[in-house]
This record gives sequence, C-alpha cells and structure tokens, in this order.
Amino acid sequence: MKNKLIKENKFNIHNSTQYLKDNIPQKELTATRLGKLRVDIKKHLAEGMREIDKVVKNLIS
Repeated sequence: MKNKLIKENKFNIHNSTQYLKDNIPQKELTATRLGKLRVDIKKHLAEGMREIDKVVKNLIS
C-alpha cells in the first residue's frame, strides 16, 4: 500500500510539472493568476488525488 501511495504521488508531481510545461502562463503571474493556475492544476490532478485518498483510507483502516 505504501509503495502505491508513493507511486501515485510521483505520478501527480510529474503530471503537475507536465501541465505547467504544456500551459505556460502568457502573462505576469499575479496572486489572482496564481490562484487560477492552482485551481486548474487541481482539476487536472483530481482523479489521481482520488486514488491517493483510497490508498490512504485503506492504510488507516
């Protein structure tokens, strides 16, 4: 289980990095734009986060 959690986390980090590379901000990063970028990345990673949540739930149960 722990290895699966580590694998999922690495996958999400890679996906976050790739998302940023594929969606380079075109304007200066203000607080508002950083907030929107965070929301966009969060949406992009939602499925992977659900899988991590399942693994964590199994670990603590």
